[in-house]
Formats: sequence, C-alpha cells, structure tokens
Amino acid sequence: DLLLDAARDVFHANDYHATSMEAIAQQADATKPTLYSHFGSKEQLYRACLVREADKLREWLFAAYESASGLSMEEQVKADMVA
Repeated sequence: DLLLDAARDVFHANDYHATSMEAIAQQADATKPTLYSHFGSKEQLYRACLVREADKLREWLFAAYESASGLSMEEQVKADMVA
C-alpha cells in the first residue's frame, strides 16, 4: 500500500508521462528495482493505482448509499447526490 500511495501522490502531482519510476521510488523511500519487482512496469503500477482507487471509491459510495437507506426518498436522493 505504501508503494501505491506514493505512486498515487506522484501521478497526481504530475501526470502519467511526466512521472518517473525514480520519482515514485523516492516518494516511497524505496528503489526502482523494488517498484519493478512488484509491478513490472510504470504502466502496470499506474493500472494498480487506478484499480485500487476505483475500489476505494466504490466502497465509499456503497457505504454512503447504505447509510442513507433508512431515510425518506427525498433525503436518500440528496444523500446520494452528495456522495
């Protein structure tokens, strides 16, 4: 998770093309060989970041929807829009 956190932060601060594995390794206090051994390539690391963040978003949204399930329809719609 620390490697993915570092990668997410560096990709966010720059963009995919401007981000280097070296910059991610520095952010993660790791080495480039460590990144490559875990992910294989920058593209696979980026993909792993996207999948993890999409999963987090999905979990957050479903939790928000579940917490609104006992509300009136109007309140559910408002809560869903906020989420």
